[in-house]
Amino acid sequence: MTWLDERGMSRVAAKHAKNIALNVRFRLCSLSPPIPSQMFLAITVLLLVIITEGILWFGYSYITALAYGIYLELQHAEKLKSQRALKKQILQIKAELGRISTQDEFARWAKQRRKLDSGVADLEKLNSDLAFIKTAFELKFTSFLYFLVHGVQILMVLSFRGSPMFYLPRGWFGPFEWVLALPFAPKGSVSVAIWFVICRRVCKSIVQIAASFLPEGTTEVFARAAGAVVKQVQAWRGL
Repeated sequence: MTWLDERGMSRVAAKHAKNIALNVRFRLCSLSPPIPSQMFLAITVLLLVIITEGILWFGYSYITALAYGIYLELQHAEKLKSQRALKKQILQIKAELGRISTQDEFARWAKQRRKLDSGVADLEKLNSDLAFIKTAFELKFTSFLYFLVHGVQILMVLSFRGSPMFYLPRGWFGPFEWVLALPFAPKGSVSVAIWFVICRRVCKSIVQIAASFLPEGTTEVFARAAGAVVKQVQAWRGL
């Protein structure tokens, strides 16, 4: 056998070994089951329930007030600066008026009084503008929270009413399998509506247990943390 024959045989052997490796790899990949797409939907529902239960635990008003404070600091920082400056100026003028005698320095007193009236009028106008901004923001943000808590769930139940979240082991729940599949999921599976109910019940129980261990004043701690975040963002923006 010449060296050419040996070289050809080695090439054939290498090609055959490569084919065997590819075949083994394909078989191993075929043995590993793919992740069902329903599990991603089930995880999405679980995350949505966690978010909505957190909103309900803190309350619409608290979250809206916290969001409004952040929004006001980021979008209307100039108005807030003007409001603080006017309040400080008004207090200074009032203190100065208290030290001026109306009989001895009436002209000076009248000048400061006109200045005070002008500052109060500007402050009232600015407060009115901020009150309008607050009312509009609270209406929009509360509507968004309500839709997130209730509307998204209704849309998901209607959109995936026939989709199973996952299948249960056969025979575990006996005649109650059809209840877990309500309203239109295949028998032996858990429907999106029932999965929402289960996730909400579990999350509520966990929140109640966690709340019993949390010390009083936890919400104030969150509020201070949010205020620190706002100040840091302001520093980054150079406000």
